[in-house]
Formats: sequence, structure tokens, C-alpha cells
Amino acid sequence: MSGFIEENSSGLLCFNWAKPIGSYGSTCECYVVQIDGKRFFMKRLRQEHINDQAYRALFRKEYEKGISMSHPNLVRYEKLIDSDNDCYILMENIAGETLDNFIKSHPDYFSSRTNLDKFFNQLLSALKCMHEHHVIYSDLKPQNIMITQVNNDVKVIDLGFCYTDSYPDSAGTTSGFSAPEHLNRGKINISTDVYGIGKIIEYIGKNLTKSLPPIYTIIMAKCLKEQQADRWQSIDEILTLLNKRSKPWKKWLTYIMVVVTSLVGYVIWQKSSETALISNDIVSVNYVNYSNFNKKDKTCEVIGKDSLKNHTIYIRGHINYQGVDYNVTSIANSAFKDYKYIKTVHIPHGLKSIGDGAFFGCDSLLIINIPNSVTKIGDLAFYSCKGVTELILSQNLKEIPSACFVATKISRLNIPEGVEVIRLDAFAHCSNIKEIKLPSTVKHLERGVFYNCLSLQRIELPASLERIDEYLFFGCECLSDIYIYAIVPPRALVMHRNPSQITLHVPAESVEAYRNAPFWQDMNIVAIEE
Repeated sequence: MSGFIEENSSGLLCFNWAKPIGSYGSTCECYVVQIDGKRFFMKRLRQEHINDQAYRALFRKEYEKGISMSHPNLVRYEKLIDSDNDCYILMENIAGETLDNFIKSHPDYFSSRTNLDKFFNQLLSALKCMHEHHVIYSDLKPQNIMITQVNNDVKVIDLGFCYTDSYPDSAGTTSGFSAPEHLNRGKINISTDVYGIGKIIEYIGKNLTKSLPPIYTIIMAKCLKEQQADRWQSIDEILTLLNKRSKPWKKWLTYIMVVVTSLVGYVIWQKSSETALISNDIVSVNYVNYSNFNKKDKTCEVIGKDSLKNHTIYIRGHINYQGVDYNVTSIANSAFKDYKYIKTVHIPHGLKSIGDGAFFGCDSLLIINIPNSVTKIGDLAFYSCKGVTELILSQNLKEIPSACFVATKISRLNIPEGVEVIRLDAFAHCSNIKEIKLPSTVKHLERGVFYNCLSLQRIELPASLERIDEYLFFGCECLSDIYIYAIVPPRALVMHRNPSQITLHVPAESVEAYRNAPFWQDMNIVAIEE
């Protein structure tokens, strides 16, 4: 039996036994205790902090909010002891592992879409419950998510850093999982937890042996937006997208419509192989479908293909519809998604934008040639185009979007001048790239831009670079030399698993600055030779 607690007039409980299980940060101790045969988890304030009212207030906040919420995926709070000589919280004892340990002991668990969906539905449901009780969790990280021994259910633990209206100054977070507003002392709101969801998706994705399902990449990209207004604005928005499934009758109806449309289109095609009106406001020309005709601007967009399995997609620059010429200015979201037959595609000069996932999974495509008229490309536009060996980008892009060219087979990468930001995972898993020189305009490299580029050996980073996010070169085990021309070391987070294997070449006058800069200092730093 533990000697530090006995039943007395102060209301302290008498434990059958108490087993220490380590520290809980610098202020707390943890125990598993047993009372009348039942086990509890106990979080106890260290004796050296027992008279610190700020720490006691954190305990009171955690207990008050914890006891007010009941949810199967939230740890259950039982009792707070806040006496003159002691301060501790009793809560449900969970038999299981934290997410980080669970992934190590079950490396293939999240490779199953069923398991992945179950995990995130439970985690999102727990966060939704908190938000309904006016609580922002604020500290979402793998160590605060437990997976139960029975049934592998989620349990979110530790409300110590949560944000509430009653305790607005006690919100906290953990380095590496912090939302930008934490670092910039901005306003904490629901979007702060949404950012945390993105970090958890990212964390699981980095530990998978295969790519995340596309829907998770899309959700993650929006969760991790820098600006809070650009993220999902509620947990319900994420749940709705995650669980969106086509109903069986809708699938059959779609199938019937496709068959009928194909038959009608084929009959008309027999009469005119050049142009066929296949339905109201949809025009098919050489097997490509155009729609969304804007009479005011005289523009239209490509919405996809017809049913024929052709290898060449030729997109027209102009379409005549009902006697009026329309300029083709965009390719719609998912227009050619998973169309396995495309080997070549002609994109006309005059096109301005390519939508999200427009050529997602077109793994027979060989060349991507984007004309200079294009100023915007959507997230995942050419995701997993595994056959692509040549990439020509528009000279008028300001950013490379998230996960846009994941898993292509390009060996040379020429990013044009003018690009300022390269987004999340843009060139991840491009295993044939050996050398990269970035344009002089790049300011920001987001998370995992070159993640798992297995052949990458050398890269040049421009003087304009201001910021590098996590995991930029994770999995780049052949990378040996980085040349950077910025005089002041850019703000950076952990870039490589083994930074000591990399020689960092920097301006001669900046050698000492880089040797004292976080994350840069772990590399072998030398001056750039004249």
C-alpha cells in the first residue's frame, strides 16, 4: 500500500494499493490505484508545486470540464481531491496503448480502410462532443489518444491543456503538433482542433507503408491550411465528407444513365465523328465532354470523357454550342479521375485552371505539359500518375498545390521562376528524381514536399527561402548535399531522419549562424566554395 495517502478528515481516499507509472510532464506524477477492487488512473500534482495556485487551477479546470462530458471515446473523470496537502484527479483506467505505441506494435492496422475509418469517426465524434460543451481540446497528438485493448476503440485523454471560456489563459499545445495560432498567439477556436486532426492524419500517413486513401489526403490538406478561415469550420463538415457513400440505387441509376448516354452518343457519332450534342448543355467533341457554358463570358469547361476507351485526349481551345463560340478555360474537378487508358493529353493554350484531382490516378499518362496560360492547378490534380516521366509546368504559376505530382516517375524537376510556395507532399514518392534546383522566388516549402524521394542526392535552396515545414526530406536516404544561399537561416522544423549524413553548404559569412540554428545545426555545415 502506498504511504502517501490515508483516509482522514480532509476527505482523502484510502487506496488498496498505488503503483507509480512515471511522470506526467514536469508538474505531475502518475499512478494506477485500486479502491475496493476497482482500478483508476491518478494524476497527482508534485509536492513541490502543491502551493502553486496556478497549477491547482489547471487541475480544477481539467476535472470540471472532464466530469461535464460523457462520451464513449473520451476518458471518464471520477473525482478531484483538492485539499491543503494534496491535489489529484482520479479517472478511468484505460487498458491499451497510446497511438504512437500502437502503430509500432500494429504496423499494418491502419492499412485497412475499415480500421482507418473507424479510428477517425471515433476521434472526430469525441472532438464534436467537446465542441458542443464549449471546449477546444487544443493539444491533439498521438500521446493523448489511446487505443483500447478490447475492440481497439479510441479514448482521448488529458484535458489539461484544453481551452474554455472560464479558463481562457490556460490553453496549451505540444511542439510539432501546434497550430499556427498557438505559435502566433492568435485566437483559439474550433479550427485549432481541425488543424490537430490534419496533424494526426499526417502522422498516420507517414507511418504507413502505402499511401493514404485520397479522401484523407484531401481532408488533411484543408485541415492544415495556415489561415484558420481556410480550414474546415466544423467537425461535421469532415464527418460528412469522410462518410459520404453512394447509395446502391444511385449507383445503378448512374450506370443506366452512362449506358444510355453512351448508346445515344455512339449513334450520333456515327453520323458525325466531329461533334455530338449528347444531352442538354453537354457537348462531346472527339470523346471529350464540355459543359457549364457561360453566355456572358463566352467560356466553358471540360467535365470529362465519354465511354470510349481512347488513349489520346485532345482538349479543344474553343467549342461551338448552339451557334456561339465558347473559350475552354478550365478542366473540372475529377474530370478524368482514374481513367486508366489515357497515355497522352493535349491541353490548349488559353486554358486557365485545372481542377482538384482532374487527372487523379491516370497511371498510363506519359507526359504532363501544362501551357503558360494556366495560372491555377488544384490539389491532387496529377496524383499517382505513375507512368509520367516528363513534366513541363506553366511559367505563370505562383504555387505548386498539395499532393499534385505524388508518385510520378519524373527524373528531372524544373520548377519555373515565380513559384513562391510548394504545398504539402507536392512531389512525395517521386522516386526517380536525383537533383533539384528551386527557383529564386520560392519562400515557403510545406510539409513533406519531397517526402520519400528515394533517389534524391542533391538540392539547391534559394536565398529567397523563408520557411521550411516538417518532414521535407524524410525518406530521402540518398540525399547527401544541400546547397542553401540564404544569408539568414530560414525558419525550419525537422527535415530529415538522419541529418548528420547531410553536408549543408552555406554562404561563408553564415556558417556560424547555421551552426547555431535549430535543425540546421544537426547537419555537417561547410562554406560554399567560390
